[in-house]
Amino acid sequence: PLFIVHEVTAEASGSAFPRIFVDAGRHSQITLVEEYISSGSAQVMVNTVTEFNVADGANITSIRLNMEGENVQHIGSTGVLQQRSSRFESHTVGFGGPLRRHDLQVRLEGEGAECKLNGVVVTQGTQHYDNHTTIEHVAPHCNSEETYRNIAADKSHAVFNGRIHIHQDAQKSNADMNNKNLLLSNGAEIDTKPELEIYADDVKCAHGATIGQLDETSLFYLLARGIGRSQAHTLLTMAFINELVEQIPIDTAKQTALTHLTTFFERTFE
Repeated sequence: PLFIVHEVTAEASGSAFPRIFVDAGRHSQITLVEEYISSGSAQVMVNTVTEFNVADGANITSIRLNMEGENVQHIGSTGVLQQRSSRFESHTVGFGGPLRRHDLQVRLEGEGAECKLNGVVVTQGTQHYDNHTTIEHVAPHCNSEETYRNIAADKSHAVFNGRIHIHQDAQKSNADMNNKNLLLSNGAEIDTKPELEIYADDVKCAHGATIGQLDETSLFYLLARGIGRSQAHTLLTMAFINELVEQIPIDTAKQTALTHLTTFFERTFE
């Protein structure tokens, strides 16, 4: 894998505009890990753009870890253009901040192209995080699979807006979108808006969204077996997102995400 670490040293207020462009030729393959971290306490705005041009038969895996400090506002955009029989797989893990947003736009222009989008977002305190995704099925015989999960605690706010657009010529398209959300307090807020816009008549599409809280029966089960309340909450919350985290194909990135998530939940339930 190729690791690109964006570290903001926030010794003074300012802004940063990192940009990545990946041009994947025919039948090529790459795994890119983007890691966003920070140090210092000054107020900083980070505005990122990542673009993937995926040629015929190319295979790209993108892993994006947004782990900057509380003083960093982050607005990110990722654009993907796919050609015939190409595959794009995305794994994003986002931690809330004063203002965080990631826009992910995928355009399936070549017949037989496939994409898979996985995302996990966690917020606490008064943090905010927006996820906006768009998948454009332009060509026929393309497949897309999208799964996002949000967890909000305290008085934080998480947003998911997922849109799948099936164009008129995109016959035999197969698209699935799933968004599950977990509220850890009465003051937290999660907004979810899955969208399907279909103009072809021979397609297979599905979408769904749920919002709920931790199951009290499961919590009682753990407490009755001697597990502390804080640890029980952490175990149940990690179980909610573990399916997606475990799919991250690079062990180093997976362990980094798990470490930060565990710390996050321990702080939330202390």
